[in-house]
Amino acid sequence: MGLARTGFITVPPGARPGFDHADVYRDGAGAARLYVARTGADRVEVIDCTTSSYLRSLPDHPGVAGILVHARQDLLFTSDRDAARVSVYTGAPMSSRWPGSRSARIPTA
Repeated sequence: MGLARTGFITVPPGARPGFDHADVYRDGAGAARLYVARTGADRVEVIDCTTSSYLRSLPDHPGVAGILVHARQDLLFTSDRDAARVSVYTGAPMSSRWPGSRSARIPTA
């Protein structure tokens, strides 16, 4: 069975073009969010997969290149390449806002 494009989801423009890795969070009730590293805009785009709509952005991720969701622990990780750090969001990823975040420096040696 081949893939067929069924539509597009518009997101706000960034300073430069460029997307990178993404990950999906699914809850037990069937809802899902897609988190997309938007390298050209230094942010993470949040898409509601059940309604195929743009929800919001998570700003301040310089050179974000990767996303990882750990659903059982309610964690979202971003690799902020241009800041040499990994940002960690805690809390329920399906909520309308994240209760907290922190950053960890990546060792360069």
